[in-house]
Amino acid sequence: MKYPISGGFYEAHSPVVSHQTCINYYVSVTQTATPFDRVLVGHAGIKQLATAGTGNANINRGSLVFDGKPYFVNGPTLYRLNRTAPDVYNLESLGAILGSGMVSMAQNGRQLMIVVPGSTGYIFDGALAAITDTDFTASGLPQTVSFIDAYFVVTTDEKKFVVSNLNDGDTWNALDFGSAETDPDAIVAGIKLKNQLMVFGTQTMEPFNNIGGAAFPFQRISGAVIDKGLSSPFAVVASNDVMMWLGAGKDELPAIWRSSGRQPEKISTTAIELAIQSHTDAEIAVAFAWAYAQSGAFFTGFTIGDDVFIHDSVSGEWCERKSYQNGSLTRWRVNSVVKAYGTIIVADNQDGRIGELDFDTYSEYGDDIFRQFSVAPIDTEGRAMFISELELTMGAGVGNSTVTNPMVSMDYTDDGHTWSNPREMPIGKKGEYERRAIWRRLGKVKRYRTFRFTITDQVKCNVNALNIEAQP
Repeated sequence: MKYPISGGFYEAHSPVVSHQTCINYYVSVTQTATPFDRVLVGHAGIKQLATAGTGNANINRGSLVFDGKPYFVNGPTLYRLNRTAPDVYNLESLGAILGSGMVSMAQNGRQLMIVVPGSTGYIFDGALAAITDTDFTASGLPQTVSFIDAYFVVTTDEKKFVVSNLNDGDTWNALDFGSAETDPDAIVAGIKLKNQLMVFGTQTMEPFNNIGGAAFPFQRISGAVIDKGLSSPFAVVASNDVMMWLGAGKDELPAIWRSSGRQPEKISTTAIELAIQSHTDAEIAVAFAWAYAQSGAFFTGFTIGDDVFIHDSVSGEWCERKSYQNGSLTRWRVNSVVKAYGTIIVADNQDGRIGELDFDTYSEYGDDIFRQFSVAPIDTEGRAMFISELELTMGAGVGNSTVTNPMVSMDYTDDGHTWSNPREMPIGKKGEYERRAIWRRLGKVKRYRTFRFTITDQVKCNVNALNIEAQP
């Protein structure tokens, strides 16, 4: 029988109920007539484009595309990634940025603004300089920045948001400030959606319109408040007229929400929420999000502590991303994602490397990618059965000059806690397109069994189907 492989990530309260992992794979929906309507595709690898230096003193703190070029704050420095030939890149140092934590960035087409939360702000317009206008901090220390209708909008630590002069992030007026009025919760961040300013608090979100005039230009839209707040200033993204964020309402625990500006829709599953709530308040407070589209999928990722959960808006499924170094799984090493030069560019959380997400690269800066998925438990409905054969249908014959005989390993659990010894099967040397990965004589199942499959070889390893032959 054909057994579903496309459940994505779902680990239930009890591992016997569901122990579905989906690490460094994502569910792809086939858009033509085929026996395989939903398959697993390996996430893209990372190839290096440039580096700001070794060591964690150079890790990425934020990035943004400005005037067609990507800018990165790595360690204490602002860099621009230049492309001088189709495959030749270099990082150009542009000046110093205070602090060591994440930064908030926005641009108006002429100026790039960088905010160091709780500290100061900078403007880059060909040269980098700190904002010296004392009115910039008259309503509190800056926290985040966004751009809408020719204004830079900065949230502060005094439950206010302030706006710059028109198209001028160097000039501010101490009287040009607003506040969220429906609920007294602290302002966390502002974001632009459908040309409205969405001001998030810890428990609510309020939309504002630009009404123009000589006074403060933004006015709250009456009756449009959303009773879900934001748990971290960096854990919200807006794209394609939809925003997604990590947050909660009053007396709620954090979850992941989606909205087009009206009624919020919870998109996190129980399994995702269990994982989120296993983290400390301090880890959730510095969580961050990013989004990008690639190869027919639209990914939105949330990094919370050592977990990275990715939602694909096309399939509606969740997966995990992790890095694999020295035989151990670690947090996925990406800190920020931008699209520039016709590709998806990422910055690192371990050192100063800048890389490209590339489906023809089967490693992360040369390190293996650990790919694993498990399926929902096979339920015998109280009757014992014998599994005589299990076949994993993959793209075969994917061996290459680096990995001549790639393998896939299978193990299983009958209790949700202990796993069998792994058994490997080849998936085909180069040109062995008829190679089949089949396991036989898998023994007796008393009640239920969960199968798990793992690949670490640096080859293309998409999965099309799983077939199981069983007898009572």
